Amino acid sequence: MAGIMAAELNNTLLGIIGVAPQVTLAAVKVLDQDGAGYLSDVIDGLQWVSSHGIRLANLSVGFSTDTPPLQQAIQSLYNSGMIMVASAGNRCAQSPGQEEGGGDCQGGPALTCDPSQTAVKYPAAYPWVLAVVATDSSDQITAYSLCGPQVDVAAPGGSKASGKRILSTTIASGYGEGSGTSQAAAHVTGAIALALQLNPGIAFNTVRNDLQITGTDRQCPQTGQYVKRINVHNIVQALLP
Repeated sequence: MAGIMAAELNNTLLGIIGVAPQVTLAAVKVLDQDGAGYLSDVIDGLQWVSSHGIRLANLSVGFSTDTPPLQQAIQSLYNSGMIMVASAGNRCAQSPGQEEGGGDCQGGPALTCDPSQTAVKYPAAYPWVLAVVATDSSDQITAYSLCGPQVDVAAPGGSKASGKRILSTTIASGYGEGSGTSQAAAHVTGAIALALQLNPGIAFNTVRNDLQITGTDRQCPQTGQYVKRINVHNIVQALLP
């Protein structure tokens, strides 16, 4: 996710460039090495973010149920002026050969695969967070994306089924591929980072509206609803003096 958002221009490995290569990242660890964790860890991470004056947060993580402590933490950050972007979530498949849509069905034993999960996950489902679904290499919203009325925008997330996933950096100073609404959320966070560079005072509702106005209609295959796929070039042009 960090590489998608902010991989450096002309880095030594010459692999990729992030959407916003000049931003400064603050990594807040809330999951273990297997990608599993507790809700309390996420809330602690959000409180750390709140205490350090960060303007933009990427939340490529999701929970199936709403909880008052998470809602309070998210609403508090929103009220402080934080812009938050979260992955809507991925449908799971029991067979590893099927489309799993990224990280939701992989990792440690604490993660369980629930194909019946059809609702947008939290915190993406909150109105104070930009909820993101994924598009594939054909520029269509993927079958694994959890669509619903809470979804705000779509962005590239890749697809294991198509064989074309998202290339990004890895912790081993190399490159790897992944797919999911997590990757899509990182693309949107990068786009908003560019928007903040051009207009540091831009607010949540304004940037969401700008992303939607400058985007392109794409239809969710599960619900039939139309969602705007972001266009980074268009939003940058709209914000330039």
